[in-house]
Amino acid sequence: FGPGLYFAESATKSDEYVEPSRDGLCTMLVNRVCMGLHHLVSADHINMREEMKQLEEEGFHSLLGDREAARGTFREFIVYDGSAAYSEYIVTYRRAFGKEAAQDAKGNWEAARDAAEKSLHDVESASESLAAFFSSSDSPADVAVAGLREEEPSQSKVL
Repeated sequence: FGPGLYFAESATKSDEYVEPSRDGLCTMLVNRVCMGLHHLVSADHINMREEMKQLEEEGFHSLLGDREAARGTFREFIVYDGSAAYSEYIVTYRRAFGKEAAQDAKGNWEAARDAAEKSLHDVESASESLAAFFSSSDSPADVAVAGLREEEPSQSKVL
């Protein structure tokens, strides 16, 4: 689709262009992209010169290469102005394949689920403690209100 900045809605498509580092880590950017008025290309075979000419003549800001419709793969989003894209996140990952990768992913998911459940339990316990604290007659709020009631009406007190 010519020179430009290429983006995909599928991490699988983006991963096709990633070169792992020496230690096997891959890096991908998650971006916000302003497509503006886009030119849709969904044909399997195209004349890129004609597409770029139409893009320029009709005032399109970007191109949507719908490879999903053309070949059953992934859609590609191309902008021709670098200011139309903003990198928001950097994602670092390690590729994993096969049965062992699926088992590792399941184990990682289960560990993350357990950690989330523990965090939720901790938050619920803290909420119960706070509720009990503020419902007692000795809470700082009750003591402050009681102190205000004992003062004369003409005096003010900042808490």
